[in-house]
Amino acid sequence: MRRTLGSVLGLGTLLLPAALAPVSPWTVLLVSVVLAVWCAVVARSGGTAADGPLAFVRSRLGPGAARLLSGLYFAGIACGQAGVALGAGVFAGVCPYGVAVLVLLTAAVCATRELPLSVRRFRLPAVLVLAGAWWLSGGTGTAPTASPAAAVVVLFGWVGLEGAVPAAGPRVFPHPAPSRKPSGGRPGAPPRTPFVCGPCWVARAVPRAPECAPGCRAAALKGRGELRDQPHAVRRRSIRPTAQATRRSRKCHSREGAGWGLLLGLGGATGVYLLLLSPPAHLIPPAALLRPASTTLCLLYCWTNLRATGAHWAEASRKRPSPLPAAALALGALGTGLPLPVLLLAPGAATAGIYLLIALAALFPRSSRHVEDQQGAAHLAR
Repeated sequence: MRRTLGSVLGLGTLLLPAALAPVSPWTVLLVSVVLAVWCAVVARSGGTAADGPLAFVRSRLGPGAARLLSGLYFAGIACGQAGVALGAGVFAGVCPYGVAVLVLLTAAVCATRELPLSVRRFRLPAVLVLAGAWWLSGGTGTAPTASPAAAVVVLFGWVGLEGAVPAAGPRVFPHPAPSRKPSGGRPGAPPRTPFVCGPCWVARAVPRAPECAPGCRAAALKGRGELRDQPHAVRRRSIRPTAQATRRSRKCHSREGAGWGLLLGLGGATGVYLLLLSPPAHLIPPAALLRPASTTLCLLYCWTNLRATGAHWAEASRKRPSPLPAAALALGALGTGLPLPVLLLAPGAATAGIYLLIALAALFPRSSRHVEDQQGAAHLAR
């Protein structure tokens, strides 16, 4: 849950309420339900939390699809920085486009070095505090937004979820619970059904992981019970396989726990956006430091995002990493003079394309060459 919230919540909690007027809760709920189904599909195919979205797509659709995904990342982040910079201008309250250009140029210059780790740890709590302060002051949205366009803009706030989906865990134990009476205790009764360890967070149709077959907890306990009547030497030889089965069982059930954590994280992020995108009337006047603090946070996020585009630019264009192409694209988007909600449509549409490409990759199995490379790397790591 903590990992999901840390991946999803970010500057979107501060920027989306400033870009959108009060949005219908059904729009936010619809986006959340669609993303939950998307997580189920991706988790069933192995998840993206272990290797990342790029490796997930590359192992199933090849390097061309991975470059396309990097291009979508680059375009979405670069166009999104135009919205982040304009959001800084909106928060400043004076000459929004002039402040936006100044923020972009400053971030492009600073993107040559890494943002200190202490500052990055401080950003998310500061963003949440400022978002709550803006919510109490009534928000900054000015005009209602159409629901289809608002749904695309809301996707901007869900960037980061694509890399936090764990693999699906087991739904049921593959063996029945241990019992001295397999028939259930009554003559002619049907055999016992497998013990259900809880509804899986993805779907009831999700099959159990292959490594769960020899490692369920019921099988381990049953094996230990059968060893009591064996000689000491047989029991000693059999202890190690039983312990390995127990470890595999813990690993498989930890996957189910990760799935529940993702589900709780989705629910928590949905609740945050439902609250922030429906601000009440002006409860308290905005504080004096609210505007400069929000502008500074937008600058810090623009700094790290422009730096992150360098790797995606190198993957998509096969050139040296550089934040300058993204900064130039963001300046060009600012030059159009479009308002903040329209500027955020581009990163929202790029996010939708990223999710669609990952969902398409989830429908294909991993290539045999990728599996062999992983097995070779694991063998060398031993």
